[in-house]
Amino acid sequence: MNLKQCLTIVLLLVMAGCMPSVNMEKGNEFYQSKDYIKAAEYYEKAMLEDGSDQSDVKERLENAKIVITNDVITQYGYASMTDQQDMNQIDIHIAKIRGLIKWDDRQQRMKQEIDRLSQNKDRLVMETQAKSKEFDRLIQAVNQHIAVFDMDNAKNTFQKAMSTGVFSPIIDQYIGLIGKLINLLNEYSRNLSLANADNAVSNLMSYRDLSPAPVEFSRIPNKEYLITLLDSEITRLITDNKWRRAWEKMSLINLPELNEKYSFIKINGSDYYYKKAQEAFHNNHINLSYLYAVQSSRLDESNFNNHLILRDTQDFVDKSIHRNIAISTFEPPSTDIDVGKQFSDSLISQLYKTLPYGINILEREKIDMAIKEQQQGSTVSSNILNADLIITGTVSLFKVESTIEKRNSSAKVSVGEDISENPEFAQMVRMLGPDTQKWPSVPPKVIKTPRYEIVNYTKGTGKLKGFAKATVRVFDTQKGTIEFIREFDSNVEYASDFQDEVKDAGIESIPMKLPTETETKESLRSDLVRQIAAIVNKLFENQENRFFNLANLYMERQEIESSHAPLAQGYYYCVKENLFKTKPVCGKMDELIKQLVE
Repeated sequence: MNLKQCLTIVLLLVMAGCMPSVNMEKGNEFYQSKDYIKAAEYYEKAMLEDGSDQSDVKERLENAKIVITNDVITQYGYASMTDQQDMNQIDIHIAKIRGLIKWDDRQQRMKQEIDRLSQNKDRLVMETQAKSKEFDRLIQAVNQHIAVFDMDNAKNTFQKAMSTGVFSPIIDQYIGLIGKLINLLNEYSRNLSLANADNAVSNLMSYRDLSPAPVEFSRIPNKEYLITLLDSEITRLITDNKWRRAWEKMSLINLPELNEKYSFIKINGSDYYYKKAQEAFHNNHINLSYLYAVQSSRLDESNFNNHLILRDTQDFVDKSIHRNIAISTFEPPSTDIDVGKQFSDSLISQLYKTLPYGINILEREKIDMAIKEQQQGSTVSSNILNADLIITGTVSLFKVESTIEKRNSSAKVSVGEDISENPEFAQMVRMLGPDTQKWPSVPPKVIKTPRYEIVNYTKGTGKLKGFAKATVRVFDTQKGTIEFIREFDSNVEYASDFQDEVKDAGIESIPMKLPTETETKESLRSDLVRQIAAIVNKLFENQENRFFNLANLYMERQEIESSHAPLAQGYYYCVKENLFKTKPVCGKMDELIKQLVE
């Protein structure tokens, strides 16, 4: 190589070192367009290149980081936050800065800003907790003011609670609540001015129900005047022998000033109703005696005499409330004579679980015998039946069908090997001789070839179908009419794939999994029985309404004596089924009783 060629090479190397890299140029372009993050990314790539001016690239990268840090702090830093921003927003700002912290400048200002924001968040947490604690304390104070009917202080304290700045869903509730309570107290004062004690007490009861804390009736506004009105009203009720109304009025508001009169009402009112119960009992008006006995026991349940007469009259009402259902053996299909008995027994078991109080199911064997005697013209069958409803049925269809669809399939199975001479080995012997050590490579002497057979196996699908149909008749012996005739049906269907096992072909056995015929029939029977039981239960739904409507009808007609039985039965039914809290009609029934006994 001559001198000229050497100089040319040196010159080219120098020029190459002086030329900026592509990454450097890209970084400069993004820097000029103010996309500093992109610029920094390309400067980092340029730092990794050989032959570039590292000091220049490093300086440009640091400048980009300073600009990026300035922008991040301006947009997400502590100074950008306002007093109204909450902790969630601070977390968002911290997350944004952390996402860009790799471009933090040498002074680590992004890290410092995260620390400042975190400290601000901790301060907000403490302030929020303190405000929440103060808010809760003030709300408790509001409740205490409401409990003593001090609505002025309750309203002022609630305003202080709202001024804490705590957001709580109960604020709107209390705004409406305070307004309602103030209106009730205003109504209470107006009714007192009109000497209307009943409405005034009703206002106080509504106030009590709305109050978030137990009210202190000893702090009622204008209590002395209310006591005067109540005492006068209760005295009038006692004079009219309306002891229960007097007792109820006294029970609403527990005032020590009225304790003596309250005891007087309990003792004398209970004695009055007990005597009424005895009188009705001796006159053989047992239902009316029960209604009076209920009142006497209410006023003084500790009195043993009240307990005795309530027990005796209650037993009578309990017996009168019972209704009997007769379920005969269903007529079976000709193909299975045992089905009828199975159906009727299943229906009896289902109804035992679901029928309401007072509905009894007579023994099936006795019913079958009675119906048979009736069919033969016997005169004693009606006495044996003693049933209000007779349920008969016919099972017209009850069968199970099964089908199996089989398909033949085949599989290739390995059954051994065929061994034969390797033509390649024989060719090598002919060409190179029998001494295999002189061969460049030695192929196998023999060739093993797998031998297969085709094996047939069975696969398919099994199906099971069940069909049931029954006709049910319900006869009302009291009305002498058929309540309903209805046909019920049920269908079930099952399917299962199956196949034989072929181990050598890797085919697994799939057994057919279908319920047995007995299981299928049980499923059909259970479904039909549930359908029938649901219809029978509907005949006895809302019995309390039936008792009330009948009693109310008699009361409106002024047939007072006829109303005794449905009133006694309905009230007792509501007690036994514990319906007073869930069925408003039971309360209405109690109001009718109150009208009757007073």
